[in-house]
Amino acid sequence: MKTVRPHQIKPSHIQRVAVIYQRVGVAQVANHVGSFMFQTRLRALPLAWGWPEERIVFIADEACSGASGALRPGFTRLLKMLDEEQVGIICVSDLSRLSRSPQELFAIRQVCHRHATLVAVEEVIWDDNTWSMEVIKRIFTGFESKQRSEATRRGIRARKARLAQVPRSVR
Repeated sequence: MKTVRPHQIKPSHIQRVAVIYQRVGVAQVANHVGSFMFQTRLRALPLAWGWPEERIVFIADEACSGASGALRPGFTRLLKMLDEEQVGIICVSDLSRLSRSPQELFAIRQVCHRHATLVAVEEVIWDDNTWSMEVIKRIFTGFESKQRSEATRRGIRARKARLAQVPRSVR
């Protein structure tokens, strides 16, 4: 664990709260208690970096999918706090804990940029360049995956259509 404060963290960040955001998926609640415990250990990061205990806020969404933030009360609370400029840093174990939606990640990145809020993914502080590259990568990965899925579905439909034209006795 790093004990030296990363250079990205300024006194203005520490004057605001550090949010430990946790999202534990439906399957993880029943089968992977370790994920919640690991995410809870993230509390040590802002403490080591200079946040006082009283300015560390835990926000948890349990048994929630990361596909949409609209259905997660903790995520909604986090967005409200960001808009109100209360947050200096968001600590997550993995970017997918915030959201699996590239659109939501881009929106969060925009709000963090606007309010100079940092994001720590484990012990790494993400700056605008890191955010931008990760979000772009995820958008294109999702786009490519969607394109492959659509091409596969078109291929299956085309094969079914060709088979439908072949008399049953020849099949």
